[in-house]
Amino acid sequence: MDKQNVFPSLFALSVRVCPFFYVFLSASVATFDLACLVLVTRIIMNSGQSKNCGVRMTRQRSLILQILRTSESHPTADALYESVRRHIPRISLATVYRNLDLLVASGQAKRVRMDDGPARFDGHVEPHHHVRCVQCGRIADAPAEVCRVRTSELQESTGYDLLDCHVEICGLCPDCKAAREEKSRPESRV
Repeated sequence: MDKQNVFPSLFALSVRVCPFFYVFLSASVATFDLACLVLVTRIIMNSGQSKNCGVRMTRQRSLILQILRTSESHPTADALYESVRRHIPRISLATVYRNLDLLVASGQAKRVRMDDGPARFDGHVEPHHHVRCVQCGRIADAPAEVCRVRTSELQESTGYDLLDCHVEICGLCPDCKAAREEKSRPESRV
């Protein structure tokens, strides 16, 4: 019995989710049934993490990802470490860095590099750009529609095979703008 023909979509999914599954699948029908059970269990355990690329979702990694996805500030690894330590006091900075690297590699987070400062991290992986305050360094998300790049024209004119596009928009955040306007107002005399 050819297992690839019996369950082609499950076979394809299993090879994509866990490449070493192919060895399991080619053994026997009984092993194949067990392999299906293991695969379904693995999918259920990682539900909502469709791009985990075989990365096990540990308690630390899950918390780091949760903080990243709820943060609007694009935290540095050090700032993220301080936030995570409130929940897991014994976590090390090395563990936070290692988990951030795994989350970025698996596509569940993005590393944002702006100017010469430390790398920041973003839990929102859908296409978007960033706007940075030139005074305080605050970073906010900007929708991808704000700055459309004609990648096909750029690809033709440069000969590059374009893989990704990052746009940094610079300006003053509302707080810095208000502070600047406050400074520039003449003092009222009473």
